[in-house]
This record gives sequence, C-alpha cells and structure tokens, in this order.
Amino acid sequence: MKVSKKSTWHITAISLIAACLLAGAAVAGNFTPITENSNKPVTVDLNDETAQYINLITAPVKIFTDNEANAKSGDHTEDALTINAENAIASFRGWNSQSDSPTNVEIFGNIKFNLSSGKIGWESADKICGGGDAFCATGTLGSNGTVYGNVDSSFGAVGNNDDELYTTGLLFGAGDGTVMGNTSMTFNSGKHGWSYLYLIAGPAYNGDLRGDSLLTISGGEFKGTAMIGGCYAYDTRKPKMKGNSSVVINGGKITGLSWGVIGGCAANGSGAEAMVQGGSSVSIYGGTISADIYGGPFARQSDVKSSVVSGDASV
Repeated sequence: MKVSKKSTWHITAISLIAACLLAGAAVAGNFTPITENSNKPVTVDLNDETAQYINLITAPVKIFTDNEANAKSGDHTEDALTINAENAIASFRGWNSQSDSPTNVEIFGNIKFNLSSGKIGWESADKICGGGDAFCATGTLGSNGTVYGNVDSSFGAVGNNDDELYTTGLLFGAGDGTVMGNTSMTFNSGKHGWSYLYLIAGPAYNGDLRGDSLLTISGGEFKGTAMIGGCYAYDTRKPKMKGNSSVVINGGKITGLSWGVIGGCAANGSGAEAMVQGGSSVSIYGGTISADIYGGPFARQSDVKSSVVSGDASV
C-alpha cells in the first residue's frame, strides 16, 4: 500500500506497510506500526532493504515493562521498546504527526535504537527514503507522549567500515512530548550528512527533557550544519531541558559544519526559544575537527527570542 505523508521537514512520499504489531512480538522485514498496548517489551528487527518511511506508533499506545506506579516513580530501568536496524533503508519517526496523531502515547521504560548499517534518511536517484525527518526517537511536530525512562540511540557498530552506514537530514534524540529520563546519541562509524545534517541529542519542536542529554562521537565522518548536545528550536518552537547537555568527541572526522559543534542549545527563526536549565560542555579527546566550537548556546538569527544555558558552559 502506498501512503503519502507530508510534514514541515518531510517532502517525499514512500511506501509504508500499515498493520498491527502483536503485543510483545518481534517483527522483521517491513515495519508494522505499533497500534496496540503491550504488557511486555517490544522489539523490532528491521533488516529489509525496501525503502520505508516509519512511524513507530500510529495509535494511542501504552507499552509496559512493569506496573505503571513503578514506572512513574522513576525506579523503572528496563527497556520497553528496542529497534534494531541492519541493512535498513528508512526514515524513522517516533509517532504520527498528522492532525489525527495519537495523544497519550506512554512508554513505561527505556527506548533503544541500534542502527548498525544501511541508509537512514538517505536520498538518491534510485532509493528515496526521507529527507527532513531522517530520525526522531520520540514524537514529531504536533504529537504528544511521555517516555518514563531513557532514550538511547546508537549509529554504526564499533569496527564497521564507514561506508556501511549513511545518514542525512535531522537526527533527534527526542522531538515533541516529554522524556522523564536522559537522552543520548552515540556515533561509532558511518558517513553522516555531507550537504545537510543536524545532530540534536536532546529535544526539538516543543519537547521537554527532564534529564541530561549527551552526544558522543567515537568514529565516522561528518559534514553538514550542526552537532548540538542539547535542544534545537526553530520558528516559534520552545523546547526545553532541565538537565545538563554535553558533546564528547573521542574520534571521527568532522570536516565541515556550517554552524559548528554546540554544547548547549541552538535557536533558529523569529520567536524561537531554546533553553538548557543546567550546564553545557564540549569535551574533545581525539579525532579530526575543522569546525567552530561553542560550549554554550548558539543563535542563528538576531531575532530569535532566546537561546539560554542557565548553568556553566565550557570547552
């Protein structure tokens, strides 16, 4: 079945298989959106080279790994939703952002993405897979939801050749909605961006992160626009986070970023407002870097409302 999707960031239409995911099941091949509650963890193994545009969740859903009271108390540390992608060609989004998008999406536990090889958000003449929203771990514009846990994303496997994974576009640790724990994005290998790339470890849109955010670069090649350890605001959006944001660079080759490496937050657009209520930092231990480095906030335009780091900022 062909389904056309449009959003602020996504301008292409690609195939999507729409079906129900059985609670607690593991699914391989073409992705089937999650449409039902699950009282145990859900794992998705995506290893199909068919171009796909993926909304992880397309209905009001709760995924439990324990009872609701334990999850909301902050004691919950189990993985509730795991997505493994190998040789995948796809764009990922947390949940549907259309006008009938689900509210009350609740994940009682952690979300983990393991994207080891393939083309994520990749566009070429023969395989069109996204563009704008290359990867968004939680919600997208206009959607709601809460993750009672952490959101962790890993790109490329340690020891992989860089040409085994390609990514481009916007890569968000969190979008709309609320993450009660921490977010992290780790890059071990791969070729990322070239002409267009935003890596944002924390929230975007109007997202709310209650914990810390961390962007770690251990390998790979990078070109594009920006690496942001905290949150990213555009237009009139107001993402915020209460914890600390940081970028740690252990290796890799960063040879072109038009904005640079930003430890805190970035705002771009009239009325945009980004806030890190904790501190921010950029730490560099290795790698090849040719880019501006900002330990704190960054404002792309003079008419942004604000881009603020309340705590200490350092490089």
